[in-house]
Amino acid sequence: YQRRVRGFLSCANDGTVKLWSFAGELLQDIQAHAEFVYSVSSLGEYTATSSEDRSVRFWKGNECVQTIIHPSTVWSVAFLPNEDIVSGCSDGVMRVWTKDTARMAPLELRKVYESGLLENAMNSIDPSKLPGISSLQKPGSSDKETKIVRNGNIVECYQWSAENNEWLRVGDVINVVDDSKVLDGKKYDNVFEIDLGDGSPMKKIGMNDGDDPWLVAQEFLNKEDLSQFYLDQVANFLAKNVKKVTIGEATPMYSDPMTGSSRYIPGQSSAPVVSMDIEKPTQQHKKTENNEYFPQRNYLFFSAHQQIGAACKKILEFNQKFANDKISHHLIEEEVNVVSSLVSKLESSNQANITEEDLKILWKLLSWPQEFIFPAYDLTRLVLLNSTAASKMLNSISFLIPALISDLSKSAPAANQMLALRIFTNMFSNLVDVVVVNEEKIVNCLPELTHGNKNVTLSIATLVFNLSVYFLSHPPQFDRKTQLIALLSELLPKELENETALRLLVALGNLIYSDQTSQKLSKELAVGDLVKKYLKSSDPRVAGCASSLSFLLS
Repeated sequence: YQRRVRGFLSCANDGTVKLWSFAGELLQDIQAHAEFVYSVSSLGEYTATSSEDRSVRFWKGNECVQTIIHPSTVWSVAFLPNEDIVSGCSDGVMRVWTKDTARMAPLELRKVYESGLLENAMNSIDPSKLPGISSLQKPGSSDKETKIVRNGNIVECYQWSAENNEWLRVGDVINVVDDSKVLDGKKYDNVFEIDLGDGSPMKKIGMNDGDDPWLVAQEFLNKEDLSQFYLDQVANFLAKNVKKVTIGEATPMYSDPMTGSSRYIPGQSSAPVVSMDIEKPTQQHKKTENNEYFPQRNYLFFSAHQQIGAACKKILEFNQKFANDKISHHLIEEEVNVVSSLVSKLESSNQANITEEDLKILWKLLSWPQEFIFPAYDLTRLVLLNSTAASKMLNSISFLIPALISDLSKSAPAANQMLALRIFTNMFSNLVDVVVVNEEKIVNCLPELTHGNKNVTLSIATLVFNLSVYFLSHPPQFDRKTQLIALLSELLPKELENETALRLLVALGNLIYSDQTSQKLSKELAVGDLVKKYLKSSDPRVAGCASSLSFLLS
């Protein structure tokens, strides 16, 4: 890296770039991209990163100073001795970029390249994922920077004018339909050509991501008047080529018992980071040894921060109640400003620079009475995902554990129950040892909460899932698994949301996978009978996982 810093850079599939000392100490952590970062290079005070998001980004310290969009995934980037950089893209083209105007490509060639980028962007636009028109309030980083935004139902293109210091509207963006994914006048996510191997002409089949390959295959056979002999062949081909399904976004279900659903709802939209990919089953209800569901070895976290600003408002509202407080719960103006600053940091990035002053005020909030503490829990949930902040909290975290355990009681407010569970869940990111030391106390509380609301149950399922992941690499004493399997046997008979059911089923798979003693216990508890009802789930992920568990327990 830089001569004045003895260290090295790393990049990862969570979109981060980290600077380390040669002693292994984390010196800097940047959320560089929203997608995988495949390559990182540095020269002097500048760093370049390349990503699956089709861009190369230039960094000066932790500030992004320029972004260069590419036609497709950028696998590699490197600085050259003359300060040019070279990028390697998945379209098979190597490109050299320079600041030297004398060595730039001809203007005509650059226009052709930019025109191709715009066409490529239009072909891949998903309006639901575009930023809103309000994103134009932030100035552009360079002259002629292009931004595509959603304005209601219209997709518009804007270009930054450094001279006018404003975004200028270029025009509407019209998605170009990819004819290769249109069949019989209908657009699909995927259109495949099927070779049945019998000498007949190639046949086309359309399928959308998330469709059941067996149902699509059967409709294809009916349409083409083909024998059922081909069903397995066609369905297995589709199952191998469709987009992966994931343990993903949970539907917000919690209603704040104190304020009602129209106001701040702690934890709402706090769906975990998707860290587990699950292939769709080759046949939804067919027993198969081809298990794609467990073991799963990546933790899940509650990381969304869309409503954390509302948590700040709730803190300010509660703070007014302490205006005449003699126990010093009340925050003075300077402390309120620190809270606002902390919330802004959490809204921008889980790896923002959280200071000792931020943590000092957070600890003060965590000393508030039980009925007022849940918005502070919501902040803590996110702070724990910040590796630097979590390490700073380590020496004091033991003082928080008793309060969290207390809020896992049946008498605690539902908001406290849910957020205490999510705090323990997020500790697996940076403070896993804290959870392990207190694991028995935590798990002993969970049976009391099995009759809680759906969001509490989702939180239990995610915590149990993370424990099952930990136990894969750190086998516990048998009684620890026994307690979790017994807990799962209490939860599985309930009417569960698909996402909750999936996490519980995968957790069960992790616990009994390659462990005949745990499999025997599960059979004695008739867990296999509890799993069978999920074979009929409308969610193919749930049905497929249930099928794999039924096979294991048969």
